[in-house]
Amino acid sequence: IVGLPESLHAEPLETTTVRLPRWVGGSYCWAGAYIAGELMRAEGFTDVRYVEADRSVDQSEWIARGETDFSVNFPPNQIASIDAGVPIKVLTGLHSGCLELIAKESIRSVTDLRGKRVGVDGFNNSRHMWLTLMSAYVGLDPVNDIQWVLTKDVKPTELFIQGKIDAFLGTPPQPQELRAKKIGHT
Repeated sequence: IVGLPESLHAEPLETTTVRLPRWVGGSYCWAGAYIAGELMRAEGFTDVRYVEADRSVDQSEWIARGETDFSVNFPPNQIASIDAGVPIKVLTGLHSGCLELIAKESIRSVTDLRGKRVGVDGFNNSRHMWLTLMSAYVGLDPVNDIQWVLTKDVKPTELFIQGKIDAFLGTPPQPQELRAKKIGHT
C-alpha cells in the first residue's frame, strides 16, 4: 500500500454529492454506512450527507422518492421492493451474521418451529421475511405451520422469558442477555 496515490480514481467524478441513509438508534451494523461515507470522501466525494427519512417505509422507498442515493438493507427487503416495482439496483447484500434464532431448549432446529409461537415485531418486515424464508427453506409452510405472535409493543425477550413465545429472531444484545441468564439457546 505504501506509495499508492491518495485517491485511486482515474478521472474526476461526475458527481461529488451522495446521500446515505441514517438510522438514529440503529445497531452497530450501521457502522458500514458511516465508514462508507469516509471512504467516499477519500475518493473525491466532497458532499457526503446522511439522511434520515420515513422509518415506516422500507429504505428502498427512500431511494425511489429521491431522498437517498443508497440504502443499507436486508436482501429480502430489496427483493420485495423490486417485486413491487421500486426502481432500485442491488449492489451487495448485508446482514450475514448479526441475527440469531433464539429458541426454547426443546427447539433444536428450524423444522422444530412447526406449531410453535414465533415472535415478530411486524409482518412483512425484515425479521418476518427472514424467518419465513428460513422456515420455507426447510419445508415448513410459514403461513400454516407457525403461530406468529406480534411483539411490536413489547420486547420479544420479555415475551420469551414469560413463555408467551417459543422463539424469535434476535439481534445484539438480545442473544447475549439471554445467554448471560442461561435462558434459551441459539
